Amino acid sequence: ALSGTHLLSLAQNHGCPVGRACALLSLALDLVRNQGMYQGSLKDPHNFVYTVIVTAQDLISNWISSKPNWSPFWDLLTTEWPLWELLGELSCHSSDVECS
Repeated sequence: ALSGTHLLSLAQNHGCPVGRACALLSLALDLVRNQGMYQGSLKDPHNFVYTVIVTAQDLISNWISSKPNWSPFWDLLTTEWPLWELLGELSCHSSDVECS
């Protein structure tokens, strides 16, 4: 059910790339936590969850490169979108190590 909500948010194509990236990261976290999918790694580029995370990264990277100055970096550090929380949660998932 959560995955559908995140996909709907992406389909609406809101203008904010950070919001779209957060929707993708939320989708990835839902797939790992609730659907039991394995997150994958850099050595597994065909893993769906990994692909969703890389797509979020690409959205942010493209947005940053479209700006002529450092303001996007400040915006990322101060955003109200849960970008950092989602990345932290995703970093805690491993097939071998429990997150404390």
